[in-house]
Amino acid sequence: MSNPYLDILSGRRGSRYKIASQTSACPMGKSSVQILQGTVDVPSVPGVRMKPGVTLTPTISSFLVVLRQIWPLPNVPIVISQGLRTAKNQATVMLSNFKRKGGGAPGDYPYAKDKLQGYPGGVRYLYGLYGNKSSIQSLLKVAQDVESWTAIIQGFANRGVLISDHMSGSAVDIRCWNMTREDQVRVATAIESSIPGTKVVIEDDHIHVEGLKPVEGGAMVVAPSAVAELPDATPDIVAEPAADTLAWWARFWEPKRDAIAKVIKADPQIVTDTLKWVVPTAAAVIVLGVGLSRLRRQGSYAQQEIL
Repeated sequence: MSNPYLDILSGRRGSRYKIASQTSACPMGKSSVQILQGTVDVPSVPGVRMKPGVTLTPTISSFLVVLRQIWPLPNVPIVISQGLRTAKNQATVMLSNFKRKGGGAPGDYPYAKDKLQGYPGGVRYLYGLYGNKSSIQSLLKVAQDVESWTAIIQGFANRGVLISDHMSGSAVDIRCWNMTREDQVRVATAIESSIPGTKVVIEDDHIHVEGLKPVEGGAMVVAPSAVAELPDATPDIVAEPAADTLAWWARFWEPKRDAIAKVIKADPQIVTDTLKWVVPTAAAVIVLGVGLSRLRRQGSYAQQEIL
């Protein structure tokens, strides 16, 4: 069975999905409780959650109904991290990513494929991710603050040019926690094959879906901004692939931890009784393993001598 992520990178089937970053920053090894903490239910879409402050349009809500039906990862909850954005929201996100990807001093950076490699990291990132090159070039000329970038983005919007589908409410970001890159490709495959016209961009810390078909009617959904976010004590992001190897432990241990604690609290003697059985058994297994290993080696040596 082929690895769809490797197939995409090697180009054997062509790249249907735009992969904006080859390095994943998706937190791994989280329990479902950790993933869902601080989120709220999406009204009328059972099984889908969203972060505080997210605004969903009728178009996004309609997409989520289908997404819930085709979701290919039963052990990973669906959490929406971004929906409709204002010009200021868009400027804030873009400026943050621009600086995080290496930034670049304000200046004139005309778009040309043969010049990109000589530009700063943040400039290359924006040109690589966004389709409207004129708006990006305008952003790069002005001061690097939210107010300046908001003015540019709003100015283009006033002329009917939206720098992102988020501003029209036809794009949504999905949290990628506990997803390997292969898992993200499975999600992209399910969306693009089931919903014609959609386009998936696999970014370093989320899955972006755009091109959603407009849906009229219905009400806007706004998540309250007062919902508590995850506590600071949650584990830091662990880089792949080591995180993927360890992810099974959280899924195995988290559901059992509270039940085991209750049993021990009710009958502390059970710990001593268990150790009395476990320790001798473990010792016997070790002794048996060592003995079998020695017999195997002796047999192999005898066979070599006979031959």
